[in-house]
Formats: sequence, structure tokens, C-alpha cells
Amino acid sequence: MNRRKFINGLWVPFTFGIFVPKLIRAQSGSPFDPTFVPMRVAAPIGTAWITSNPPSAWDNGFTGCVGSLFTTDSTARTITDLGLYVKLGNTTTVTVKILNGTTVVASASFNQTGMAEGWNYISVTPVALPASTSLVIVRSTVSGGAEDAWPQEWIISTTGIASSLSSTYAGSCTDEASFTPSTSGNWMYGGSNFKYTTP
Repeated sequence: MNRRKFINGLWVPFTFGIFVPKLIRAQSGSPFDPTFVPMRVAAPIGTAWITSNPPSAWDNGFTGCVGSLFTTDSTARTITDLGLYVKLGNTTTVTVKILNGTTVVASASFNQTGMAEGWNYISVTPVALPASTSLVIVRSTVSGGAEDAWPQEWIISTTGIASSLSSTYAGSCTDEASFTPSTSGNWMYGGSNFKYTTP
């Protein structure tokens, strides 16, 4: 039925009717759903293999690479970061790497200038940590000068996913076979580490 209504000095026609609001149902899991909470997927956080810190006893009398020979357990894992134990005031750039024979499993370069004393980590492209395999983890060293002091041989504590066989050293850093074992057991020269995730 048509009627007229006086609005602001004018007669305006309008139609009687019944207004029925349309119910819009939000789909579950959509932004219109009041119970919807966006899911954020956090990047995986790696676990450090070595869980202890070396004593404050430093060395700088060798040029080459120093570290530890180790054997992984039978579980497949992924390396996410490499770590270096830094002495405050070091300024040289050193390399941390894991070798499987002559194959570089993972490698990272650390510019120690401005780094805090302790473990420092650099993310690497995630790479498989070979299971049930003998490997070596080392850091490069340069003899002389206080700008690159590194931890003397020390006993390490680990998460147990890999067993340290001995501390080790070599003048050449390109072949696992060139490294000389030193003290057997959970020993390491310098401070090199890695973080890993388990699928």
C-alpha cells in the first residue's frame, strides 16, 4: 500500500512493508567467525648439540682447524645453525664447518667483531645431519695475536644425539681424514657447535 509521508517540508511517497533482515552465517574458520583465531606457524627452533660452556682458558698458538670428531646416532635430523664460542674482544673472521670426508655438510663464516662472549649462532640453509656417520666439526684458527683466542681443550656436555670421539686438529681444513685425534672421549679444541631439529 502506498502512502505519503511529510519529510523536511515535502510529501514523500513510501511503501508499507515488513523488513526482514537477512541472516548471514559466517563460515567456520573465516575472519567473519567471531571464534576464528588466525594460526601462526612459528619457525622451528633448533636445539644446540653442545649444552655446556668451556672454562676461561684460551689459546691462539695454532694455524689450521680445531674441533671434535663425533659420530651421530641412528635418527635422521636437520642442521639449522652453526655456532662459535667467542671470546670478548676477538675481531677476526673464522669459519665453522662440519665435514663428512671431503664433503662440507654445513659451513658458516663468523665475523667476531662486536660479538658477545659465549655461544654465537648463524643460521644455515637446513641440511640433513647424516645418521650413524662419523663426522668432524671444526673452526678455523690463526696463530698469534689476541684478536682470535679460542678455548683450550675441554670436556663437552651434549644432548646425546651424537657422541664425541675425541678432540682433533689439522693444518688443512678440507678433509676429515687429515685430522689428528687427540684426547679420546667428550673432548674438543676451540668451540664449535650446531643446532638441529628432529622431524
